[in-house]
Amino acid sequence: DGNRIVFVSNRDGDFDLCIMNADGSNVLNLTNNAVDDDSPSWSPDGQFIAFSSERDGNRELYRMKPAGTNVVRLTNELSFDLSPAYSPDGSQIAFVSNRDGIWRFNGTLLLFDSNREGNYELYVLDLSTLAVTRLTNNSVFDADPAWQP
Repeated sequence: DGNRIVFVSNRDGDFDLCIMNADGSNVLNLTNNAVDDDSPSWSPDGQFIAFSSERDGNRELYRMKPAGTNVVRLTNELSFDLSPAYSPDGSQIAFVSNRDGIWRFNGTLLLFDSNREGNYELYVLDLSTLAVTRLTNNSVFDADPAWQP
């Protein structure tokens, strides 16, 4: 509803997730720990925040309530998982990983960046046909795309 903002801050040393009111008041550290937490993503209904963390010794995806409670680990692989993004209906999460391929929990279209042709460009993958469409084609770095809600 736009009333709160979740963000990454190193105000307490390591990178933690913090939340505040949209006017900048009432800043609260949600993950205050000795490892890096980052890449927060609100669920469309505002009930959860997905994020990336090294809290279990490996970069994995987690989900928690906006109060910093009910933390649940979503991935458990010997890989580097980060940048979760909820689908518009909140039923799926896509994310970046150094595993082979593109990873998702569900969905029909996946927007991503890749340097598969020697330069980072934006692509969309139709998950039903596996057809990849290149969206950008230039000599600059294009990355971290996000769908408009």
